[in-house]
Amino acid sequence: MRIIKLIVISVFLAAVFGIAVFAVSPHDLDVREPIVKIPFEKISLFNAWKEIESKNPTFSPVTIGIVDTGVDAKHPEFAGEVIGGTLRGAVDFGSSSFFAKRDGDNEGHGTQVAGIIGASNISPFTALPAGSPQTNGIIAGVTENYILEARRPVINTFFNIQLNTIKAALSEANVVNIGFTAVKQSALRFDQKGKIGGEVSDSIFQISVASWGLVFNQFQNTLFIIPAGNSDTDVQSETPSNFSSTFSNVIAVGALDGLSSTDDRDITPPEGSNFGDAVVIAAPGSSIYTPKKFSSPLGFDDYDTNFLGTSASAPMVTGVAGLIKAIKLELTPVQIKQILTESADPITASTTEEIDKKLGSACNDGRPGFRGCRLNALAAVCHRDVLNCVPPPPLPSEEGFIVFIFPKIGIPTKLIRVTADGIQTDIFDFGKRISGDGVVIDSNGDFIVLATSELLRITAGGVATRIFNGNNIPIGTRCGLATDSNGNFIVMVDSVLSRITPEGMQTEIFEFPSGVEPRGITVASNGDFIVTELGINTLSRVTRQGVRIPLFIFDPQQLGFGVAIDP
Repeated sequence: MRIIKLIVISVFLAAVFGIAVFAVSPHDLDVREPIVKIPFEKISLFNAWKEIESKNPTFSPVTIGIVDTGVDAKHPEFAGEVIGGTLRGAVDFGSSSFFAKRDGDNEGHGTQVAGIIGASNISPFTALPAGSPQTNGIIAGVTENYILEARRPVINTFFNIQLNTIKAALSEANVVNIGFTAVKQSALRFDQKGKIGGEVSDSIFQISVASWGLVFNQFQNTLFIIPAGNSDTDVQSETPSNFSSTFSNVIAVGALDGLSSTDDRDITPPEGSNFGDAVVIAAPGSSIYTPKKFSSPLGFDDYDTNFLGTSASAPMVTGVAGLIKAIKLELTPVQIKQILTESADPITASTTEEIDKKLGSACNDGRPGFRGCRLNALAAVCHRDVLNCVPPPPLPSEEGFIVFIFPKIGIPTKLIRVTADGIQTDIFDFGKRISGDGVVIDSNGDFIVLATSELLRITAGGVATRIFNGNNIPIGTRCGLATDSNGNFIVMVDSVLSRITPEGMQTEIFEFPSGVEPRGITVASNGDFIVTELGINTLSRVTRQGVRIPLFIFDPQQLGFGVAIDP
């Protein structure tokens, strides 16, 4: 049986990763060097995490079976770390045996697969030390509520692999990633024979096919995800990948180049991603950053920067399938397979030969040169049957812009309208020179103005009424104004974030620490508050519960003032 061969590239400078992670992102993987992130960006993983976090769903516990060479459970990505006297980030291996929690492959094939799916995310608990190589798995990016059930065959015969697959399914695994495939010798080219893992005689192949059919038929409530194989041939010659076209609970995954701007099929002679009708989806299959076999102390040599082949592609799909199942536990394997394949991105090929080597068809939109479907994590979790991320309505055409004019000495402050054609008209003349710190338009079309120590309502006809009077607030400390979905006004005053109702009732939400100097503010779709912090040059999120989470650190030469949500 087959174990995909790996190429290890470990030339990374620690200085590349010398970043205080938590201040930038709550995900270890999202702050790796840009080249490391490219394969995951190609499947829109980071945007999927952000969308899930904005929707804040309730996660159900999900169990992922991993039938492979074992998982190095002592690797810090799975064993966790003691932070503040508490063990954080330890992955639950359920009923996995001691034998299965040791990787029998020299490079750690099973550890790499498990890492893509569920390496622990340490960042939510603490900032990583500068130069840390740590990453996190796809499902670990948003939830800790998962179990990895590792199963490791004692001998890699098809019987032992099937037995361990059955054991994984019996552990109540929702999704099982099978890391072994077999290819019949008659399908291999002369230059491939003896060089492709998992070669078996045609007679053994047929016996294996017959017994795999019984396994998949027995466990209809389990989704099995399998590498398409790297024999550069039609997947019908590789098993159990070939069952993807006949069983609705089986997915065979092809591999794409992880770094190129095009979606070329991953080919590393004499190997190459399999193709054909049974390959229903593809994902990046080269330059994948993942943990491998661990040797203390933790360093970059405990990670692979080029895990490749369909063995790397399949766990990407498994991880996203796990996310879908965690969000909507009631979805069946048939439904999850349909969601993954239909939400995938159509990809094309430039040559007739490659166009004929299909890597999926469910996403075919009729474009010239269509050759397959690339996993799209964002589209999958946003599917109508999962998060149902309804896009916001299109913005109305821009009729004009409302601007506070803070004039030169001796000229009164004005609120004006500037049309798209550049025509200026006055809305309201304050009659004196005052500080205007923010303006929003409410649902009635009135202008809500934060000016000096007052929150004012100004009608389109130029009539001003006071909503809130902050005479006790020192001059120059009003910094930001926004509205929430309930029609309240969110005001930043003297480092205090407050909610003011249309009737003028004030409620404090959050007080920023000394030296932060909050400035601009906007309200996210989930009701959290996004704030620019001039004193520490940071963009932060303040949750509705009053928890501050740093999101991004600006360049020292930049100062963040205003902020808005990009739809």
